[in-house]
Amino acid sequence: MYQIKEKMSQMLSKLEKKLISDNMELEECPAGQISCTKRQGKNTYFRVEVQEGHRKRTSINKNQKLIEGLARKKYLSLEVSRLEKNINIINRITTCQCRHYLK
Repeated sequence: MYQIKEKMSQMLSKLEKKLISDNMELEECPAGQISCTKRQGKNTYFRVEVQEGHRKRTSINKNQKLIEGLARKKYLSLEVSRLEKNINIINRITTCQCRHYLK
């Protein structure tokens, strides 16, 4: 059973490193969120920001780098959320009443 505990510990360490890395990359991402709608059969990309309590939507179709940056930000946000949940689950498993199985 020691192998299970060791594997869980390795998995936890790997997930925590990935979480730190993703959070650092998120800090570098551009402000705002990406939104996409179809207009006349073509995708139109927008940067959505909240300013003074109001949503501001700006077309960014001509700025490929910004589109990629905001898309990456959305992906990283989802990834961070998933990593946090998985870390939480592993921590609960290793510290719950089941821990006698991991000895």
